[in-house]
Amino acid sequence: MKKLICAILCLIMLLGMAMPAFAANDVVVFTSGSKFEVGGTVTVDVRKTMENIMDLGKDAAEWNAALEQNYAITWYCDNVPYKSGSDSVTLGKDTAGSTMVCEVELYSDLDLTQYVSSYKTSFEVPAAGGKTPEIENENIPNGAVGEYYYFKLSCTDPDVAYSLYRSSLPDGLTLTQHGEIEGTPTKAGSWHVVIMATPEAGSNFAAYKEYDISIGEGGEQYYLEIWEVPDKLVYVSGEKLDMTGLHVRIYTPDGYIDSHDGKYLTYSDKALVTLGEQKIKISYEDAMDIFIVTVVAPPEQPTEESTEPEESTEPVEVTEPVDTEPTVDTPDPETKPGAPAVDAPPSTPDDTTTGIPDGGEVDGNAPNNAWVLWMVIGILAAVVVVAAVVIIVLVSKRKGAR
Repeated sequence: MKKLICAILCLIMLLGMAMPAFAANDVVVFTSGSKFEVGGTVTVDVRKTMENIMDLGKDAAEWNAALEQNYAITWYCDNVPYKSGSDSVTLGKDTAGSTMVCEVELYSDLDLTQYVSSYKTSFEVPAAGGKTPEIENENIPNGAVGEYYYFKLSCTDPDVAYSLYRSSLPDGLTLTQHGEIEGTPTKAGSWHVVIMATPEAGSNFAAYKEYDISIGEGGEQYYLEIWEVPDKLVYVSGEKLDMTGLHVRIYTPDGYIDSHDGKYLTYSDKALVTLGEQKIKISYEDAMDIFIVTVVAPPEQPTEESTEPEESTEPVEVTEPVDTEPTVDTPDPETKPGAPAVDAPPSTPDDTTTGIPDGGEVDGNAPNNAWVLWMVIGILAAVVVVAAVVIIVLVSKRKGAR
């Protein structure tokens, strides 16, 4: 009995370890625009991949790592590391005929040091000259409740098997592996459908295509078919839609109507802001269809140069003013009485000025420093006189003593 219990437990453990390997191809998802051929680019759809990992719900650590998108991606070519640190890889000539493996590793920290788990998926790269299959249909027609519906998908590779990926068709419709959507819708509404086309020749990757299908109420059936997309499909963030060139055929119970440049259609006229690819929905009555535009960031505006004059950094030569003696007009001795007198400008005293003008008389208007000079001279003279008197007295006393 104990051996049987041990065997069952070991089997459960082995199945638990193998489950991620079996589910890997369903967990790691590539974008619908990926090209699995030489010269093509394959990109991991990170959002869907992380959602798939969260849906598995293995444990809290893995769930949180997927939620916070703490991951690292490594690409292998025939089990040899080919590229790391990028969500996408461009397949060079050296990958022709090889098996590529994409490994997504999850970590519990932003620095990607605490490993949690990993998932792998693989795909075959056709030999040089081979082409990766693509689903050719851009849109799927809408339907109506109670009215028979049939539509056949087409692919560049006829040997593919069609299936639904994590989505469902409107109630009453089914998808065969040959790409036939048929049945009688039983419920009105809108559905977002993802269809896979998997090659049968040994490849384990799939081509993906996303569609929107609307089912109207019974009695009246409308659906849209885009014949030509608008001329402008690339917009700068902030621009509004330009429907010029759009040609849509509107099918009605009484026939069809051709719509040009958005006429008869309902769509949003708000400015496109979010960068990247955006789905533009157009509708008529209960029918709806979409086309894809790309929104890019506006170009950087050149910095306006300042209009203010720049300050010169060159040294400026300063020319010292040349002192010139003012010319004094001497009055004519024969000047007639009453003629205005010409006053000579006052002279500027230099460093040798004594304060005594010519003639020996002290000018009352002389500068104050002349008066100070005379005071100093007087004090010095007094000191000299006192010193002389002292000397004379001392000499007289010596002579008397003899």
